[in-house]
Amino acid sequence: RKGLRQQGEEKGVVEAIYKVRLPGGSIVWLKDQATVTAFKKDNIYISSGSLTIVTKEMEAEEELIKAQKMLKEKARALNLARKIQEENSARLSYAIEQIEAARKDAEKANRAKSEFLAVISHEIRNPMNGIVGTCDLIMADDLSRQQKEYLEIVKNSAFSLLGLINDILDFSKIEAGKLEFQEVQFDVRDVVDEVSDIFLELISKKNLELIVDIDPDVPVQLISDPMRLRQVLINLTSNALKFTHQGEIIIRVEQSRRDRSHAELIFRVTDTGIGIAPQYFDNLFDSFTQVNDGLNREYGGTGLGLAICRQIIEMMNGAIWVESVKGEGSSFYFKVPFKYIQPKKTEDPRIPAVFNQYRALVVQENKSSLQMFRQLLCSWGFTVEAMSSGRQVLDMFFQNSISKEFDLVIMDMGLGDLADEKVTGKIKSMVTSSGLFIALSRMGRNDEVNQAKEIGVDRSLTKPVKQSLLLEILKNHFEHDVDTDKTEKKQAHSGKPFSNTPVLLVEDNAINLKIGSEMLRMAGVDVDTAQNGIEAIEKVQKKDYAAVLIDIQMPHLDGIEASRIIRQQFSKTSLPIIAMSAHAKSDNWKACLEAGINDYILKPISRNVLFTALKNQIGASHGILSPGPAANQDESRKAFFENMESLPGLNIKEGIERLGGAADIYADILNDFCKEYTTFHKRVKHLIADSDFKGAATLSHSLKGAAGNISAVRLFDSAKSLEQACWNKNYDEINRLLDPVQSDYQEVCRSAGQFLGQMKPGKIKKKAIRAEAGTKDGADTLTFLMESLMNSLEQCDPVQSESVIEKMEPMVDAAWSKQISSLAANIKNYQFDAAKANLKTLMKNIQKNR
Repeated sequence: RKGLRQQGEEKGVVEAIYKVRLPGGSIVWLKDQATVTAFKKDNIYISSGSLTIVTKEMEAEEELIKAQKMLKEKARALNLARKIQEENSARLSYAIEQIEAARKDAEKANRAKSEFLAVISHEIRNPMNGIVGTCDLIMADDLSRQQKEYLEIVKNSAFSLLGLINDILDFSKIEAGKLEFQEVQFDVRDVVDEVSDIFLELISKKNLELIVDIDPDVPVQLISDPMRLRQVLINLTSNALKFTHQGEIIIRVEQSRRDRSHAELIFRVTDTGIGIAPQYFDNLFDSFTQVNDGLNREYGGTGLGLAICRQIIEMMNGAIWVESVKGEGSSFYFKVPFKYIQPKKTEDPRIPAVFNQYRALVVQENKSSLQMFRQLLCSWGFTVEAMSSGRQVLDMFFQNSISKEFDLVIMDMGLGDLADEKVTGKIKSMVTSSGLFIALSRMGRNDEVNQAKEIGVDRSLTKPVKQSLLLEILKNHFEHDVDTDKTEKKQAHSGKPFSNTPVLLVEDNAINLKIGSEMLRMAGVDVDTAQNGIEAIEKVQKKDYAAVLIDIQMPHLDGIEASRIIRQQFSKTSLPIIAMSAHAKSDNWKACLEAGINDYILKPISRNVLFTALKNQIGASHGILSPGPAANQDESRKAFFENMESLPGLNIKEGIERLGGAADIYADILNDFCKEYTTFHKRVKHLIADSDFKGAATLSHSLKGAAGNISAVRLFDSAKSLEQACWNKNYDEINRLLDPVQSDYQEVCRSAGQFLGQMKPGKIKKKAIRAEAGTKDGADTLTFLMESLMNSLEQCDPVQSESVIEKMEPMVDAAWSKQISSLAANIKNYQFDAAKANLKTLMKNIQKNR
């Protein structure tokens, strides 16, 4: 009505269409039209009107509207479909592009990975082969048992590192199904011992107990791949060490079953570390999987190790699993069937029958270690008593009116109650009464070694004790009645006296540094050098040294100040410091004592004085003997030089003796000396002109020290006077002394030239060999040597390669000296590919000129 009223008021007419349902149910449309005359309230007053039926028109219009609406909806749906199709098409195109790019990236990554693995494997294997080869070379010498054991550790570690380097390569091979296994004969005890050697230092640093427990029933000779077995054990032991902060790690091997041809062994690596929650067990051996809680992420790792272990064990027809309690530790087990070689006799031929006649006492705080020793010695036939403390040992003696005597005592020097004098007193009596007393100590624990010495023990072993080593010691003592201590001393005398002893030599003067280094190396010392006090402090923090030899007067930081700083971290017993100076001991000894220096050597350094000082400071803890005469010297040449009269300004005999008879080294040092101080006279003049008296005194001090070490006595005295004049800032005295010093220096160089002339026969001999190389036989020999060298380079064998090139060098014409030098340098640096390229070029050049 409101609408109609408004319409009527505006237009004067009203019009409405009604949709009416008739009583019969049919529908009609009516159009109502009228002329409005007035409106009163809700009523409309009209003057005329009409009512028309418009049903057909309206129904047609409705159909038209419906059709239009439907058409619009279909058009909208079509547009939406077209849009979706366009989007899908774009997505598909993008997806195809991404897949193609990913495929190319994957191919590129695979190529890069293959290239990287090939390069890194080659680059790491070369120096590793060098380490192994050098160990073999050193072990060919007559060394003591301890020295050989240390070298075995280095060698085994190198082999194991080579195995670990192959982990990534192995994983790729496993994925491709191309991992190969070898079958060789080996002793599982050796493999486990090698694994324990690798972790000894880290175990000691973390103050943990490493226990190796191999059941006596385990066969001696197995057939399988020891490299793969070692790889698995290294991985599991490394994980145990990573997650264990206190307590112990046990490597246990036992036999589960055996038939005529196979023995199944169960290996267990147990730790007392942080443990693993059960929810991680199922995925623990999957690739790139780690225990991913917040605590363990701090330990890092790639997540490949256990996956490789599982693959290797399964490929050996074995199984691997884990048992663990969170916070209490973990045990990783794996069992593998091995082929084995049956012994010819029912009893183990390694175990002497005489062992069952002897009584043994084992004293260990660690229960696992105590149990292991008890079972092992019992299996070897000993009657064993086991105790866990020194107090128990003391109680045993008090409770028995007649003290028990044991044929064998194995005691851990880490017992907590060894500080008790009553306990140590009784143990001292056991040392003298027992047939064989073996003290056990952890690697690097000098306090435990010293404790053993205090109670009189002369036989010590590092934990974990190797079964093979212990058995050898017991067999030597009980079966063959050998005094192993005397045997060891005899062996030690026959080798280099300070073999493998790490010593830091700190000296700013290049000549003195070379002389000191050569003296020490000839006695077998593992020499490391530093040229000032700052460098020395940095080095002692990075590496463990048996002693430090330090010059007092050096630039930047002198020896006394450097020693004072070193003493803040290391005690006198843990790191002895031996001072070296050309000044009298009375001048500096008080300051040396205050700085914590142990001993003092006067320059020029005497070989005997140097080694005596070393023996006094470190001989007791390192088993070092007095150095014997230099070995492997050409006796006729040595005698010739020893009998030479002194040349003007040089005492040749004393200089050679200072280097233990090494005339060749003395000749090299003389040559270096003359080159080093060529400009001495001019440099001192410039310093004095600039009033730099301290610089002039330091330079004169350097010349004095070097002169003393090459036994240039007259030059030593004149340089000493010049140094003092520089310290006194006496112009007239300095100018008076400069020319005599220069004259004495020139005299030394002339005599050095005469002495070097005595070394020419070696060069003449090389010329003769080169002349011989020009003959047919010589050419054939050279060809054979070059072919041998190529073969050794193909095998990446540095020892054999160096041996061959030494034979080749004098046979190659002087025209090719640079090429042969480059070849030798590449071999020395383990650059075998470059060396092969050098050799091919050399062979081609020599062939052209024939």
